[in-house]
Amino acid sequence: MEREQAIQINDQLVIAHEAMKKARIAIAELGKQERLELDGPLYDLLLELEWQVMLPLYEQFRDLMKLELHEELPPPTSEVE
Repeated sequence: MEREQAIQINDQLVIAHEAMKKARIAIAELGKQERLELDGPLYDLLLELEWQVMLPLYEQFRDLMKLELHEELPPPTSEVE
């Protein structure tokens, strides 16, 4: 992959990542049942995006990494809440 392609891909990945984080914030305002149904799968999807797609890109093009991955993601809604 060439650098210009990596930049274009990264730009879209960052947009998707931010959108999913905003969706998690919106989900946090739902009732308990909806949070349980939606937040866990979205959290898993975010982790997959980070670890399976973004991280390999950043390993090749380290200077493109502008986000702190995984560390900033709060865990999914649990049943004990």
